[in-house]
Amino acid sequence: MSTALITVPMRYTGPPGQAHGGYLAGLLVDHVGDATVTLLEPVPTGVPLTLERDPRRDRLYANGELVATATHRVPPMVRVPPVGAQEAMAAQERFAGCAAHPFPSCFVCGTDEKRPLSLDIAPGPVGGLVACTWTPDPVLASEDGVVPPAIVRAVLDCPGGWTLDPVAEPMVLSTFAAKVAMVRAGERHVVVAVAERRHGRMAVVHTTMYGSDGRWTGGARATWLAVDAGGRGE
Repeated sequence: MSTALITVPMRYTGPPGQAHGGYLAGLLVDHVGDATVTLLEPVPTGVPLTLERDPRRDRLYANGELVATATHRVPPMVRVPPVGAQEAMAAQERFAGCAAHPFPSCFVCGTDEKRPLSLDIAPGPVGGLVACTWTPDPVLASEDGVVPPAIVRAVLDCPGGWTLDPVAEPMVLSTFAAKVAMVRAGERHVVVAVAERRHGRMAVVHTTMYGSDGRWTGGARATWLAVDAGGRGE
């Protein structure tokens, strides 16, 4: 067994003071390789986290408490059918988070103008899906123009949550697995998501991202859990 220390910078926030679930999953994948990440407790930002590597299941601890695990199995990605860029842009105007958002501090889809980093993802309904566009700002990219995969995974997280109704029924990300291609700054992408099924408190959702030429640039499968309004965040 080996250990490492990782930290989620405060700019990558979901709920206030907590790491964004998709970004955290992407950060773990950066360290351990492809994996399905299970979030057990809220993960704080800006503090060292201890990652214990194990051949079967990696474990992440915050202040000695187990907060997430990563298993080296990734389920098949379901490819959600694309919609056109203009249709996705129109769907953004119907983004439910504009009127009420459970986590306005979220750096991906939140609405708080005081966020230190904002991607302004706004998935809105179109047919039985939700859709939006995303054009990565060059400030997100490395010198060669490539956007870090952890940020791409974060973008693939939030639209899945908005296939549900997190305003009326608070939901938290439970498990997350994603595959991503190389994404460069300045290219417009279309992100689409659909809920596959709901069973009790659990919902299974799928998200797919397409480049401006229609190529696949990322996909994710996630489970979300309904919680009490005072429950833990994503």
